[in-house]
Amino acid sequence: MPQRRAVFALSGARGRCGGRVARPGRCGAVPLLALALLLPGLLAGCRAPVGSLLGGTGSTGGSPAPAASGPGAAGLGAAADSTSQRGAPRRLDADENPLPSRAADGDVAASPPTPRLKWEGGEAAAAVPQGEGGPVRAGPVRPVAYEQPRAVDQHELTLDEAIRLALAANPDLVAAAEQLTIAELTLLRARAEFYPRLGISEAYGVTNNPVAAFTFQLNQAQLDLGQDFNNPATLDDFHTQLRLEHNLYAGQRRQHELHAAQAEVSAWTCDLAAVQNQLVFHVAEAYYRLLQARDLVLVRREAVSQVEQHLQIVQSRFRNETAVMSDVLTVEVRLAEVREALISAENQLQLAWAVLHNVTGTAIAPRPLPAVIPAAPWNEHAALVEAAVSEALAARPEVSALANRRQAAAENALATEAGKRLAVDLLGDYDVYTGDFQQANDSFFTGVVFRLNLFDGGRTRVEANRAVARVRQLEARARRLVLDIELDVRRAHLAMVDAEERLRVATQAIAQAAESLREIEVRYRGQTATITELVDAQVALSNARVRRTNAQADVEIAQAALERAIGRLTAALGP
Repeated sequence: MPQRRAVFALSGARGRCGGRVARPGRCGAVPLLALALLLPGLLAGCRAPVGSLLGGTGSTGGSPAPAASGPGAAGLGAAADSTSQRGAPRRLDADENPLPSRAADGDVAASPPTPRLKWEGGEAAAAVPQGEGGPVRAGPVRPVAYEQPRAVDQHELTLDEAIRLALAANPDLVAAAEQLTIAELTLLRARAEFYPRLGISEAYGVTNNPVAAFTFQLNQAQLDLGQDFNNPATLDDFHTQLRLEHNLYAGQRRQHELHAAQAEVSAWTCDLAAVQNQLVFHVAEAYYRLLQARDLVLVRREAVSQVEQHLQIVQSRFRNETAVMSDVLTVEVRLAEVREALISAENQLQLAWAVLHNVTGTAIAPRPLPAVIPAAPWNEHAALVEAAVSEALAARPEVSALANRRQAAAENALATEAGKRLAVDLLGDYDVYTGDFQQANDSFFTGVVFRLNLFDGGRTRVEANRAVARVRQLEARARRLVLDIELDVRRAHLAMVDAEERLRVATQAIAQAAESLREIEVRYRGQTATITELVDAQVALSNARVRRTNAQADVEIAQAALERAIGRLTAALGP
């Protein structure tokens, strides 16, 4: 088992001694070497007798050496393992904090209670008391979290609030929204292709090359025919150019790319709605599972209470010699079982809070929950299964998203085919040449460029065939999606019917099991029923309550699943 190590710090406050984390303020034994170094400070500053330091806590192996404080010990500290043996008993208050000890002069050196620390990875750091010179720490101290009481929101956590928290913080929803933003920016990029390009550039060159020098002089209108063209002087040239480019015709490629980008925006908008639809369902499922776990804890606690009462009855009869020891053992075994079930239920409740945190994407501190499982806002939307299937095929955002993606793929295929057609570009330049910024010469150029792809090794044809195959793939996925949605709706509808029937039967079973247990308890007190019958009746009642709790949550979750399958959860709560 790894040893826990505790770090203690000394304070310059008068008369305060460091202690173990488990007992703040307790003085302990000091190893000999540390004692030799700290003895002057301890004698001068610590008001506790030296004998109490040596006899407070025995030191074995790697036992902790408590910190001391005083003028001579300020700024010093020691670190050791927290596996020391306990020494002489000390007076403790109701919270197990040491009571103040009187010093030799009659004063009371009161040590304020130290906040409890959470162990992290087998180590902890002790809080440092505030002295006259401020806190003094011994060496590097790991940051740890103090167990401070949290302000608990006393308002009940409702389903609407959980959904609003998820819509504001869920990372999946944020990712879908950012993907929609990317699609919208891609659409703006496609629209920009219809506008001309205008740019400016500045170039500088220096040369004494005859050909380049002749070109510089010619562009600058500084050509001297009487010079030696074979040995020109070194010339500078500054070239400023303003260029205009505009595509006049591209075989309708830009139009098809624009339509494809618009279809992609529509598809990602539908995807965002689909994520919202799924998210609302997952939040509702996590919320009702949380209520289910809470109710199961209550059921298990009630079962423990009932079995404890039965155990008291059996023990009383055993003392009166009207029951045998096997009856007591039988009830004790049953008590262990229900206590084990209670522990599991409490852990499941903590896990349910963690699942809700995961789904919403934001930390939710445990808060009060509704006393009974509330009805969801969409409970009045129940429909016949055939009508629900038809509505789902029309309302599910996945259907619209896939249809828009098929349209985008078809437009991309047409845009690829446009690469085989003639393209016409307009080009215009305005140039200014100068060598010294004193004299300059300007010129312009305007032209039309015709481009036609005669041969590219089959690249355009291959890209067009890929685009067409993409269209066929999306058509097949659309047919599969229709089949999956129909099955999803029918499965959700059957699950809702099943949960409602189980809830009705479980509710009736509780009344019957409670009456049976009451009757058997009376008979057992009258010694006309066996302990086996009593235990069986209690088990039957407990199981009936568990079934009803599960069925209540399953009904709400099944209804939410049906709404999700139809595609109505996005607008279920309104704006």
